[in-house]
Amino acid sequence: MANKRVCPHTVTIYNYLGEDASGNAQYSPTVLSFVHLHLSRGVSANGTPSDSTRFHFFDDVSTASKSFMPYDEWQKLPIEEKKQSWTLNAQGLDFLYAGACQDEALPQGENLFRITRTVRFEMGRKCLWHWKVEAE
Repeated sequence: MANKRVCPHTVTIYNYLGEDASGNAQYSPTVLSFVHLHLSRGVSANGTPSDSTRFHFFDDVSTASKSFMPYDEWQKLPIEEKKQSWTLNAQGLDFLYAGACQDEALPQGENLFRITRTVRFEMGRKCLWHWKVEAE
């Protein structure tokens, strides 16, 4: 069973909103608390970094600074309304930052990962329902 003892981490999701008038990407940050985070740092045989991460957001334990909305509904909203909620998708436009960050500008560094996969688990007892998010 998931609880705050096994979900001590905080991450920030950066949802891609589109480009502004000057062509710069815009993002909306959402801080997620009480998640289970696993970071994997490594280097491939040819010397390039191969860092990856995954986290689990449990319905009954984890919290978010905004309300969640399914991606199909969220993408239809105007930009200002998108900033009021958050979503998950694996199209490669959204980012995960390991830690809390409220800046609208995308942070740089080794704790920033591009979201590559999201899976929803709704089986078993409701206390186990969660999102699994993978990023590179």
